[in-house]
This record gives sequence, structure tokens and C-alpha cells, in this order.
Amino acid sequence: MSKELEVYKKWAPDTALWTQWVKPVVFMNMNVSSTTTKGTMPKSTVSWTDYQADRMLIVDLPSDEGIKQGLALATIGYRPIPLYNGVPGGRKAVVSNQKIVEGLSKGAEVLANIELSNKANPVFLLDSNRLKGNKKKPGTFDNRWCVVVQDMPSANYLKRQGIKEIVVRTEGLQKDLSFILYHYQKQGISIYLCGSQERIKLKKVPKPKSIRLFYRFLLLLGFTRGATGGFGMTIPEVSSGGGGYRAG
Repeated sequence: MSKELEVYKKWAPDTALWTQWVKPVVFMNMNVSSTTTKGTMPKSTVSWTDYQADRMLIVDLPSDEGIKQGLALATIGYRPIPLYNGVPGGRKAVVSNQKIVEGLSKGAEVLANIELSNKANPVFLLDSNRLKGNKKKPGTFDNRWCVVVQDMPSANYLKRQGIKEIVVRTEGLQKDLSFILYHYQKQGISIYLCGSQERIKLKKVPKPKSIRLFYRFLLLLGFTRGATGGFGMTIPEVSSGGGGYRAG
């Protein structure tokens, strides 16, 4: 078994209820042998919530902050589910995710030492930087990404597992996630937000104008799909010899 697969299995054990939603993209492309794994994973506090049998969590924070929160939440019973879907792209990456790569690698050992129920409620981990950056700058590796309805369980599935409410830990609700939350809300699941003051407040997610406009919004952002899945591709540079392009 490769080291990358070993790391993935620690985040996505075969017997865990929510494993099918763990995104494999970062794990497939992380190159553990060249990843900095020395030192301990910085700890985070989660005084903003406790474990509740009818509660699911979403942590949408920048870089590896979601991983730190996810590991802390694991200590009180939640199963961290990484949803990072941007291919690592080194120094030329539009969205820097080296800390996410290192966090998943280091965090795998931390998670392996935490006893979690196979049916533990999930905390989905997102990078709030996923939509940022110059979308088509030549020579860069465009690994911006978004989360869509198919990336998360259906409302019916959540309700079958006893989930009645979702708490989102974020500094600002982004459009892609807001679209998903609206549909959960429409199906009778209560949505709460928790910001920097760590106070959980009920949120009425506004109705999107239309699903067509939402996907047009994603199309205009110009995301690039990677050959092995997820989002990530080098933007061609203009050739100095004429009007053509060359691969960056």
C-alpha cells in the first residue's frame, strides 16, 4: 500500500458511514515522501459546539484551519470528512494548498489515535479560499474549485441518519455552499451559522434566483478540471513567436 493511500485510509476508513464523501484528489496528488511531516499538528479549540446526535457540521475556513478544527471536533465525537477538491499545484498554484496537504498528512496520525464511532456524525471540511485568485493568468496552475450538491449527502439521507440541523463554522457564507444549504433548508433541515465570535445563530438562507443562474455563475468563473479528477490545470502561456499558445 502506498503512503498516500495509507493517509487516505486513515481519513476514510472502509467501515465509517460517511467515507464515500471524502474527496480523494489531494491524497492522490500529495506525494507524501516530499511533504513536510515533521512536528506536531497545531491544536485548535472547539468551544463553539458540543456533540449532538441530530447535528452535522460544516467547517469552511481558510487553508488548513478546517483540518485543525476537524481534528479538534473528532475528539468530541465528530467524523472529519475532507472535501478539498483542488489539485496541489506547488508555487504556481492559484489556490495555495500546501498547508492542506501537510495538514492531512500530519493529521492522519492524530486521527488514527482518536477512537471514533463508525456512525459518528460528520464534519465536512472546506477551504474558504477555494474560489479566490486570478482565474486565467498564463503560466499559473488554476486549481480553484467549488462545492456542488453532488459533493454532499442528500437531505433525505441526512434525515435517515437522524440529522435535523447543520451548523456552518465560517467567516462568510459563499455562494456555492449557500446554494446547497438552501436546498437542505427547503427539505426541513435547520441551518445555523457560527462566525468569529463563536456564537451559533439560526440562519434563513435566501432562495437562489435559479439553478440555471447558479451554474452559469460557476461557468463564468472558468474552473479547469484535472485529468485525474478534481480541479487543476496549467494555463497556457502566449508563445513569443506568434499568436499561438504553448503549454505552461
